[in-house]
Amino acid sequence: MKYTTNPIPRINSMLFTLLLSFVVAVTTFTTGIAQSTPALATDVSTDDNHNIDVATFDALRKNKDYVKLDVRASEAVKMNKLGGSVELDFSDPSFASDLEKLDKDKHYLVFSEHGLKSAKAVQMMAKMGFGNVSNLEGGFTSWMAADRPPE
Repeated sequence: MKYTTNPIPRINSMLFTLLLSFVVAVTTFTTGIAQSTPALATDVSTDDNHNIDVATFDALRKNKDYVKLDVRASEAVKMNKLGGSVELDFSDPSFASDLEKLDKDKHYLVFSEHGLKSAKAVQMMAKMGFGNVSNLEGGFTSWMAADRPPE
């Protein structure tokens, strides 16, 4: 009687090794991206008191006591905007000094394209002494995804 070996365990072992190598490569790559781009690192979150959803943002923006602050790049603002927004490009070197010129006693609804830069802006504003600042979670992308029109 002749015994033959089953090739399935060897194939499964090779597939497992290949899959494990792929996972290690992807993890290494994404970790490198997060470390090389501090604006996208995990420290961009604001505390929950500063984050608001689209429905809350929409309700508050209609109140004349609130100022919409768009911190997206000027190219993005040209494509779609919310009317009546103050526009300050977060990437502009003068961003911090431009913030200093704003009235710290007003209420600000801050948004960016995806909510990352606006979260950073809200953190900066809170440290600068702004009393009432809110970040639109998910940014302008979440606004559009909720079928809210640009103005």
